[in-house]
Amino acid sequence: MRKPMLSVMSVLLIAGAAQNIHAADARADISAAMHQMAKPGNKFHTVGVNTSDGKTMKSSVDIIMPDHFHVMSDRNEIIVIPEGSWMKHEGNWQKLPMDMSRAIGQFTPAAMAEAEKNMSDAKFLGEDSINGEKAKTYSYATTMSIMGIKSTSNAKIWVSDSSGRVIHMESDGSAMNKTTHTVQDITYDNSITISPPN
Repeated sequence: MRKPMLSVMSVLLIAGAAQNIHAADARADISAAMHQMAKPGNKFHTVGVNTSDGKTMKSSVDIIMPDHFHVMSDRNEIIVIPEGSWMKHEGNWQKLPMDMSRAIGQFTPAAMAEAEKNMSDAKFLGEDSINGEKAKTYSYATTMSIMGIKSTSNAKIWVSDSSGRVIHMESDGSAMNKTTHTVQDITYDNSITISPPN
């Protein structure tokens, strides 16, 4: 009776070891995609839809890594660059007295590094295609703080087979007792420019 028991235990140990290897590989793949996205000089455009408390907000962001952002949403328009931060109010641009880079969200280098550091439960989900592009899909959980507010998130990302960069993200996040579902498409565009408003 011992041989079957040992055989079963061996299978379980091998399966457990394989699962740990796959998890480590998934974490490494996700980290590599984040690093690829965060390379200085990378230019990309995101289009997102956030749903929270039954309300939906659409937004788009032009980004030049690591520190140029142009945010356009249903509510406002903001430019954040090293020279300063501006908000469009009633059709007029106003320079803000504070640096708004910490409020931009998950695409700042600090936020991306924190999300990577706190990543857990990384999984490879399989092959897929989205927006006509073949991709690998992964899921993970993470926590981060934006302007002192701690948030937790369960995310799924699509990583392009051809470029190794994230091209689509979906997440369910929680902060300050509110939950938010976010869907984002990401396209890379070297023609993007971001400068102070006139």
